[in-house]
Amino acid sequence: MSNPPMSDAVRQDIARQDNHPLKGFAVIYEQKVEWGDMDAFNHVNNVVYYNYAQRARIHYLEQVDMFNLQTHTVIASSSCQYLNSVTFPDVLWIGIRAKKIGNTSLTHDYVYFSTAQQKVVATASSVIVFFDQTGKNKQPISDGQRQQLAELEVRRMAGENVDNKMKQLKRQLEGNVWDELVKDGQYTALVEDINIENQSEGQIY
Repeated sequence: MSNPPMSDAVRQDIARQDNHPLKGFAVIYEQKVEWGDMDAFNHVNNVVYYNYAQRARIHYLEQVDMFNLQTHTVIASSSCQYLNSVTFPDVLWIGIRAKKIGNTSLTHDYVYFSTAQQKVVATASSVIVFFDQTGKNKQPISDGQRQQLAELEVRRMAGENVDNKMKQLKRQLEGNVWDELVKDGQYTALVEDINIENQSEGQIY
């Protein structure tokens, strides 16, 4: 079943809570737990969490136009740590963010937050690898895609002032330094700087 994107109201509610485990995530996917997701032990089966992660990952990639007929990916690895059981009915908020942008791979971290239990019920990670249309040769992530990923992380975490902040950061970085930071995944440091500044200004991000 298709799930609606998270509303701005919910996102802002999370942002207002200082210690919410999903605060600072680039993308949050809202996943309704279905009756059929449970197994004979009356809790969501462990395999279903991987299905949830896949849906969250697709939603994330759609934000940067990297889930389409021209983009081919395969799962290189995935893992999930189960902290608390989940039962129907429930709605999970799944935070997903890029942990590392490699040459041909993208590593994601996930946090599953149960709205019924008001706590984290699982964490996960995955690595996807990009291939060309033949499916035989790895496809490097382009500079444009890297910048889209970096800007997605910054935009979701920095709030409405992101455009000005991005321009300001780029002005501070001369030549190709910005591109190198994006390639190396060091944009997370820039995101943290923005978060600190926004917190001091009392802004929602």
